[in-house]
Amino acid sequence: MPDTESESPFIVFFSKQNEKCSRCSRPIMQGALLCVYRDHKLTCTGCERLGDHLLLPAGDVALTRRATKHSNVAHPVYSPEKRRNRYERRGTLVEAHALQLAEAECEADAADREVKRAKDAVRREKMDQEYIAVFAMRIRQLYPSCPEGLESEIAMHACEKHSGRVGRRETAREELDDESLKLAVRAHIRHTETPYDKLFERGYKKEQARDAVIDIVNRVERKWAAE
Repeated sequence: MPDTESESPFIVFFSKQNEKCSRCSRPIMQGALLCVYRDHKLTCTGCERLGDHLLLPAGDVALTRRATKHSNVAHPVYSPEKRRNRYERRGTLVEAHALQLAEAECEADAADREVKRAKDAVRREKMDQEYIAVFAMRIRQLYPSCPEGLESEIAMHACEKHSGRVGRRETAREELDDESLKLAVRAHIRHTETPYDKLFERGYKKEQARDAVIDIVNRVERKWAAE
């Protein structure tokens, strides 16, 4: 069960199948909202006095924050995601008047928030560029004999946004560690200095391909690390 933002005894979900309210015995159809207590008792939103609430879909952080603030009672809504083995937040149940107030507030300062988003984007881009520069500089320090300019190429690849590579990991960004740098360099060597990629075409599995080229990777890494 996901943690809730309030002390409510129940959590609101989208029903995975047809159910029945344990209080009023009314049917709760698949895809409708239902309330689940910690002891797994199921109730309908009507019995929990949420029948008049509106479902505000997830995604607009400012609108959700303001609507929740104005609503006397607000509940996050979840749905289970089997593939990811977790609960995904799908929205928030809020009172109609609260949503109207929130929409008015968001419309009133939409221009200011757009300017702020643009400034934040520029700031994040500058921070990314500074981080990549430091990443590249540290590679050059660890591998003084690697080809000229290659440190920047490796850094940009390892730190590419949304890539999930070593340079984008929170641990690497919080404190640039040599292990992350070495992993990035070894990955570059593996893909550019060895037949690693071609081995996949021949049916090798990942670990088999890595084992097949590890001697080459180690040899090139030692060469680049030499003073």
